[in-house]
Amino acid sequence: MHHYPALMDYMKFDNKRTVAVRIVQAVIKDKRPLNSIKTVDRLINFTQPLLADDSEPGSKEDPYEFVES
Repeated sequence: MHHYPALMDYMKFDNKRTVAVRIVQAVIKDKRPLNSIKTVDRLINFTQPLLADDSEPGSKEDPYEFVES
């Protein structure tokens, strides 16, 4: 599971955000304390897309880019 944040790099930003939200929801629902720095570090890595704007190069598509003439 510790490689999952690196795998998320291959996802589109919106999908990363969706996964991050679901992870946070699961953590809240589980109601377990985050009792180690390592656990909190992992959670922050998983939820990084919630802490930043979409800054991926090429992520803003021109709506007319695929329109045929």
